[in-house]
Amino acid sequence: MKDSVYTFRIIVEPDGKGYHGFVPTLKGVHTYGKTVAETKLNLNEAIRCHLQGLLKDGVAVLKFA
Repeated sequence: MKDSVYTFRIIVEPDGKGYHGFVPTLKGVHTYGKTVAETKLNLNEAIRCHLQGLLKDGVAVLKFA
């Protein structure tokens, strides 16, 4: 299978003693980290897991208008 490259906008916001990060276009993909860098790394992993799950379930990753 050919690998695909996707680019997603992420949002990282201060949240108490750490940071909350999420991907607006991927419902349910969010994470927490103690630093911005940790939150971004956690988001990369969350995105990867989410996309793998979609592919495994046969769900289209992207829908074009």
